[in-house]
Amino acid sequence: MNHPDVPDIGTGTGIFAGDFPDRGLAVTGIDMNPRMIGKARVHAPGARFETCDMESLPFADDQFDLVFKVNVLHEAENINRALFEAVRVSRKRIALLEWPFIREEQGPPLHHRVSSQAVLSIAGKLSVSSTKSIPLSYMKLYILEKNHNSDGH
Repeated sequence: MNHPDVPDIGTGTGIFAGDFPDRGLAVTGIDMNPRMIGKARVHAPGARFETCDMESLPFADDQFDLVFKVNVLHEAENINRALFEAVRVSRKRIALLEWPFIREEQGPPLHHRVSSQAVLSIAGKLSVSSTKSIPLSYMKLYILEKNHNSDGH
């Protein structure tokens, strides 16, 4: 069964969640901070929201075509588990937007960031068939594609 909604894991203020409906996608904003969920409702009034930890998502395996995470992987207690959960609930693709692994004035300190090597190494141990790392002006975008053969397994 196809599920057209996208989980915005670590939705924060919902700034990204508010854009998905304009693209024909329903969104479920995920954040472990209930106060942030309250703020997110302002930016994404039509979205559904769940208060939960990104390391233990309340969704079925392969439930979503796309899983979206922005600036939250570096906040995980266990990065391996957080990536595992994103891959587990995705049927096709995971998009991760993270701070680059460089020292700079904005964003978290370097010791709190996640290196590309770490992301790609963890992804390589999961059921991911391909990974792309795309440097953007201020962020790094990772696209992880799930392993699937022609019969959907």
